[in-house]
Amino acid sequence: MKNKDTFMKIVVFVIMLFVFVFWILFSFVFKKDDNNNINIFENKELNNLKEDFINITDDFFKK
Repeated sequence: MKNKDTFMKIVVFVIMLFVFVFWILFSFVFKKDDNNNINIFENKELNNLKEDFINITDDFFKK
């Protein structure tokens, strides 16, 4: 029974980790509207990187 409990804890942890990672990725990639922009990170360099990445993906998908 103890092995099953630890296994379930590991499974729940991995699922939460994936959800967190995908939440960050999607919030970076699919932020299109500057007016409704919710910044997870207040860092200027990260915001600039995010803007560059959005511009690159926009150019890529417009072709």
